[in-house]
Amino acid sequence: MIKQYRISLESKQAGLNASIAYPLYAWLLSQVPTEVGTALHEQATRPINQYILWNAAANRGEWVVNLMTDEMVEIFSPILNALSVIALRSGTLLATAGSTVEVPNFQHLLKCGESLSNVQLFPIHFLTPTTFKQDKRYVIFPQESLILQSLISRWNVSFPEAPMDDEDAFQALLRGIHIVDYNLHTTRYPMKQVRLPAFQGRISIETRLPAPMMALWTTLYSFAPYAGIGVKTTLGMGGVSMMKASNLPV
Repeated sequence: MIKQYRISLESKQAGLNASIAYPLYAWLLSQVPTEVGTALHEQATRPINQYILWNAAANRGEWVVNLMTDEMVEIFSPILNALSVIALRSGTLLATAGSTVEVPNFQHLLKCGESLSNVQLFPIHFLTPTTFKQDKRYVIFPQESLILQSLISRWNVSFPEAPMDDEDAFQALLRGIHIVDYNLHTTRYPMKQVRLPAFQGRISIETRLPAPMMALWTTLYSFAPYAGIGVKTTLGMGGVSMMKASNLPV
């Protein structure tokens, strides 16, 4: 199961921004036993991601938390369900429950993808700073292969019973999707003592795929708003939204 929380946050203190996603994750870990946090840190692809869309002028924002496995839902849902106040070093946040969405199984995402089977152009909106890492360097422009690798690695964490591990299928997907338009800008995401190079904005991906590969692509596309794209999605990066479609969360 996947469960997505959207929580409204409000601060009495000015000067906060979207980078508070990092301390929010630290706060979330402080609410669970130490061994849970240790186990998460040891995983290459972590089964939780989160980001915040912060309106600095209004001192409020929406915190989006995606729990990507049954275990994460069991551990973190009681905390998020009871949330009212979050005390950070930078100030106190008042929390109000928003919406939740549940994905019970991978078949649900397959059905979501079916409503996109006749679509040819797929927009992706990178809501928070996004970056990839390749050959030990940060990549500040999206590439089709890196987007696919990111989504597939997260899929295999959420749905090990239906792994995507066929290299031929990956190559077939890669040949059939192309970034054909973009409106991006570079940015930096503050994390500890560094500012990670990243990008933000929109791209459009055109598809030319046979039906079986199209079904695979639309399933991954439907999965993306939960999974995030790129590195450090646990710490607030790589939050994305997609086109609105029947049964497709955004």
